[in-house]
Amino acid sequence: MVRKGESETCEFKPYVNLNNAKATEIEKTVCAFSNQRGGTLFIGVTKEGDIVGLARDIWKHSDDLAKAIVEYEKEVRSRLRESLKDNQCFTTKVVNLLGTLIIVIEVLTTRETNYLVKSEHMHTAYIRHGATSMKMSPPEMKAKIEDARSFSERLL
Repeated sequence: MVRKGESETCEFKPYVNLNNAKATEIEKTVCAFSNQRGGTLFIGVTKEGDIVGLARDIWKHSDDLAKAIVEYEKEVRSRLRESLKDNQCFTTKVVNLLGTLIIVIEVLTTRETNYLVKSEHMHTAYIRHGATSMKMSPPEMKAKIEDARSFSERLL
């Protein structure tokens, strides 16, 4: 998947400091994946697909690398759970990829429109356009609502 590069269902991020504004990029990406076909976010991989891992940046904050990476993954998961309306649409895990520790976030599609409930982007929904997460347009929101309504009607 990494070799194929970024796409509508795959995105890479190097280490993301969770204490600055750049951290909302994780939330936007997960939200966008959930509003479309789902996807996978790799943290510890550059835009070019180089597997750089988290060790270099995590070492700055802790002596125990393995423990620090697990804590970082928990912080990412917690941040997503607090930030998304549908906060059950993803799983996070630490993965050893070619001897390098990274975080993999797998996102499922949501039936209803998912949006951010925290931060300056509150109540903003995102969707994927190619390899980019963009704000959902009104027609895209309407289509998502109609899809959810149609799904509910089929269940009845």
